[in-house]
Amino acid sequence: MGSQSPSHVRTLGRRQGWLCFYCNCRLIKPGRNNYGRNNIATIDHRTPLCRGGSGELWNKCLACAECNSRKGALTVEEYLSVVGEPAKLLMMKKAIEAQVRDRRAPPEEGPIDWDRYGWAV
Repeated sequence: MGSQSPSHVRTLGRRQGWLCFYCNCRLIKPGRNNYGRNNIATIDHRTPLCRGGSGELWNKCLACAECNSRKGALTVEEYLSVVGEPAKLLMMKKAIEAQVRDRRAPPEEGPIDWDRYGWAV
């Protein structure tokens, strides 16, 4: 786990209700006594930095250590297609749509083009 800005962890935790972005498990805040726990909150880059993703807050989410480790250098879309659970895809689609519309995310004109992400509406 790399360096995590405490303010980013708090902001993302409040935004996500301290739930994992991928599996929806309850997250625990990072701390000395929580090392090695699978449900510890870790910052994940939805589009990994090694794949051209941004280090800005709009490209980050909180994930449990287990999901973050499994996702590795995959994008959100790639990871969810590997996981292959339609309920998660729907949940993620709604979460991404809400965050893209957030003022901190880059503006996108009109309705989101889900075909661009490989998701038919």
